[in-house]
Amino acid sequence: MSQQDISLACFDEIIGLSRTTCECYPDNPYYHSNSDLYLDELQGLNLKSLSALENCEDSTNIWTIMDRARNNATLNVINDITGELTKKHRVKRQPYYGAIGRKKHTSALSTTNTYMGVRWYCADIVSGNLRITKIHTAFTGTGNITLYIYNNLNDLLHTLTLATVSNTVKENILATPIDLPAHNSFTDNIEYYFVYEYDALNQPLNVDIDCLTGCSGFNYTFNTCKPYFWSQTNKKKGWANYIMVGSWEGDDLVSFDDNPTTAGGYMNGILFEVEFGCKLQEVICKDSLDLRII
Repeated sequence: MSQQDISLACFDEIIGLSRTTCECYPDNPYYHSNSDLYLDELQGLNLKSLSALENCEDSTNIWTIMDRARNNATLNVINDITGELTKKHRVKRQPYYGAIGRKKHTSALSTTNTYMGVRWYCADIVSGNLRITKIHTAFTGTGNITLYIYNNLNDLLHTLTLATVSNTVKENILATPIDLPAHNSFTDNIEYYFVYEYDALNQPLNVDIDCLTGCSGFNYTFNTCKPYFWSQTNKKKGWANYIMVGSWEGDDLVSFDDNPTTAGGYMNGILFEVEFGCKLQEVICKDSLDLRII
């Protein structure tokens, strides 16, 4: 994960900039400190020396100078902690950057159900993040489909309009990547459903997850009673260390908390490009810390 994925939220107001209410330094927005520590009270630092750095041309004042310094220090601390964590502990699951599904297809799929789609069953990874950067469509017609992303708590998370091209795998680059957490405190294993309304005039092509006969050397049988990511031995398809993938069909969009333990091996016309990994920095922010000095 890149620097933009690092959240500084748990560092908010840990250290204040100054407790001063002096009229010489008005409009101080940083007088609160959870730790009772203040930046201007560090040895060798005072407001008078900092005020000489103000620049009226770009509206830089003493508070923006100090706030930038505090944010940079926070990033340095997070990076240092992350570096020490990786020295002492090997990452259990290596990051995965790549595709889910194969572009090969030979015919169309049909259903008697109202909706079709893809189901992800996730390994319960605290701080795990599943990022989707592109969604490819494989359908018999040219047009658009509306894709809904639900979880197994029956929450609608995203609604997307995706283009399709007749009998072709069409790339849809997401303007904003979609991040889905691999952990949710309200369920043992979070699941995600990517569903659309079936249209007999624009059927999905039979793109699949992988060689469904096991010829690739790995068994991708979807079974929530025995998830294959428990083995964590699949180096060829690194996504399988994070999720199981299967097909889904249904007649409503309100019963995602009550689905069977198994699923088929087709992608129902939906392929993904993803970036899977763990936000190590989140470990720092997981609990509420009392930062007051005793």
